[in-house]
Amino acid sequence: MHDPARASRGPSCQAGRWRWSSSRSSRSFGRPSARLFLISASAALPKRVPAKAALDEAEIVKLSPEAKHLTDAIKMVAYRGATALVRCLLPHYVRTEDDGRAVIREMLLRVIANIDHCCPGFPLP
Repeated sequence: MHDPARASRGPSCQAGRWRWSSSRSSRSFGRPSARLFLISASAALPKRVPAKAALDEAEIVKLSPEAKHLTDAIKMVAYRGATALVRCLLPHYVRTEDDGRAVIREMLLRVIANIDHCCPGFPLP
């Protein structure tokens, strides 16, 4: 919930949680008037939007149960693989808990980009 009395105060992060301080922080989120505008504009939006209102009927795709099960299994295998790679980073990278997954994602994206660069005819997903 928004407190107008706190609008001019800056946020600060302490022990992993954002807290409001009485002075402006060096990490300000912009002018108070812009922040108040964004808060009031987001309050006017609905909490949920039905898929039919956001997409045309032709764009909505419902997978068959078999296809959904297969895609879920592939996602689980990919997640477990990424988790194993993140665990391999633990002894070598101090901030593994904070951004280990981001490091792995960037490494994998660079591998895909290198394959595409050196082997232009190689089929990629």
